[in-house]
Order: sequence, then C-alpha cells, then structure tokens
Amino acid sequence: MERNRKTSLVYITCAAALLALLGAFFMFLGLSRDFTPSLGYFEKGSLPAILLYATLTVGVGLGAFSWMYFHRTRPVQSSHEAPFCTKAAGAFLIAVLLWCSGEDLLHISRSLSHWGLVLIADLFALLFIASLACDMGPSSLRSGPLAAFSSFFPPFYTAAQLFLLYFDVTFATNSPIKIIYELMYIAFMFTFTARAGLLLQRKSIYPRYVFSLICAVVLGGTVSVSALLCIFTGIPGHHLSLSRILLSLSITVYALCQLFALATENTEKEAPTAENTKEEQYE
Repeated sequence: MERNRKTSLVYITCAAALLALLGAFFMFLGLSRDFTPSLGYFEKGSLPAILLYATLTVGVGLGAFSWMYFHRTRPVQSSHEAPFCTKAAGAFLIAVLLWCSGEDLLHISRSLSHWGLVLIADLFALLFIASLACDMGPSSLRSGPLAAFSSFFPPFYTAAQLFLLYFDVTFATNSPIKIIYELMYIAFMFTFTARAGLLLQRKSIYPRYVFSLICAVVLGGTVSVSALLCIFTGIPGHHLSLSRILLSLSITVYALCQLFALATENTEKEAPTAENTKEEQYE
C-alpha cells in the first residue's frame, strides 16, 4: 500500500507538470492571438482562453482528488537531508528573491503606501531566505525550532506580493490574466502555510499540503512559462517583469521538487479516530 501511494504521487506530480505546460501553451496562444493589452481582456469567445480556463480547472480538480486520495496519509519523521534537487531549487529561489528585492528598492514608487508595502515585502524576503536556508541544511536544522519559526514568513512574503499586484493601477483589476496571477500567489501562500504546519508536527495537514503544491505547480507553471514565451517572441500582454517571471518560475520549480521529495519519503496511513476527526474539522 505504501509503495502504491508513492507511485500514485509520482503520477499525480507528472500530470500536474503536464497540465502546467498545457496551460502555458494555451495562455501564450491566447495572448498572441486574442488578447488586447490596452484593455487587459481576451476577445469574446476566444478558444485558447476557454481551453486555458478548462486546463486550470482540471489542475485544481487534480489537487482536490489528491487531497481526498491522501486524506488519511501522514508523513513519518525523517532524519534524511533534503534531496539535491530541492537544495538546487532552493538556491535558485534565494537568488531570485535577492534580485526581486533589489529591483523593488531601485524602482520604488513615491507613494507612501507602495513604499511601505515594498519595504515590508523585502523584509519578509530576507526571512524567506532564512527559511530556505534551514530547509537546505542538515536534518537537525530542518526539524529544529529555527526552521519552524522561519517557516511563518514565506506566506507573508507571497501575501505582500499579492497585495502589490492587486494595487497595481497599471493593470486592469478585472483582467483575467491578473486574476490568474493573483490565484497563483494565493496557491503559493497556501503551500507555504501548509508547510509551516508540517514543521510544527501537524501531520494531518499533509493532504492539504499536497493539494496546495499541485495548485502551485499548475498555476505557477502556466504563468511563468507562458510569460517567458511571450518575452522570447516579443508578444506583449503578460504584464510581468523578468524578475517576477523568474520568481513565479522558481517557486513553481521548488514546489515541483517538494512533490517529488514527498514521493520518496515514508508515510503511514492513519486510522480514523474521534480525536483526529475532530482535529481535521478545525483545519
């Protein structure tokens, strides 16, 4: 049974990556053919846009299926270090976080609210880096109190990025592209929140963590890959700087590596009891 769960998670992860690439293709096709950058909307009845929404819906549905499939699965405490792919993805994410923070400070607005939000985001970025450094360290550091404490800050960083995007007046508020970007940051936020719960030994969060990772891979991969294709082909409309594209790509790759790492870790199936059923109701 344990081997079946690991194999199933590998298949689900590959399906999520495939959906991300498919969504990126449809998003790129829609931006290149049926999108008006000045308005921020697809043309009415755009087939690529319809296929994009359908692909993202299937991706979220895949995450919901995984939540139910791993509903009783609980992680077993591991003494192993993080896999090499996770460390490499973490190092890439650290470099991108430093780049984004420096770019924000160089292009900071005179608006007091924007100025304050950027400084808060940069502060959380440094704490985010501390969390990643703990995750890339030895097993004693990964499961220590410093890792648990620093794990609270990645969700705050992604929330700050969400607010910066939401208050961007140069981007139409109801634009479907902007809404997809916002959903991506929400998926990132849920992912890091669930990871913080696991570091606090709340093992019942495991199925929610898998769900959040899958949504992050599908949404983040769709956004980042399509935006990179737009940059390489000179197509406007994605409305993201290169640093923000690489930020979404690096978090997506990190989430993908976390999914593959989960597939190699040992888990156990928890029998339903009155106590853990009551605990799940409050989560």
